[in-house]
Amino acid sequence: MGKVKLATYIPMVIILALFLTVIISSEIIKNQKTIPEKVFIRVLDANEYPDNSADCKAYITTKTSEQYDVKLENVKLLDYLPAGIFSTIQDQGYYKLETGLTKKDKEFEIGIVCINAAQTGVSHTIINESSMNCEVKGGYLIC
Repeated sequence: MGKVKLATYIPMVIILALFLTVIISSEIIKNQKTIPEKVFIRVLDANEYPDNSADCKAYITTKTSEQYDVKLENVKLLDYLPAGIFSTIQDQGYYKLETGLTKKDKEFEIGIVCINAAQTGVSHTIINESSMNCEVKGGYLIC
């Protein structure tokens, strides 16, 4: 009689184990955040053409460090990403920021300010652990 009762509990134990596995897996996936080691930001002029002469600077803050006036480098995106992702015209006007962030930097804020060469336009972008209005392509954050 004891064997019959145990056999009736086995399906419930299996269902409970599967349920707990799904919950734990979803929590692990939810808590894995992208830590941007490189950020590429695109600057366009008033006519929506890529601006390769902008002056872009950033600040990067974490719980343990602060960096200010970090200069961004004007780059061709195709030097970092496979050619099939962007066309040649879309390759222009990008500025690269090496953040220096690591996986231990769970909380961070990156602020990027770009001023066009004519000093008639300014753009400002803020990226942090909970708000990245950019997309990840080829392992990089593209804004």
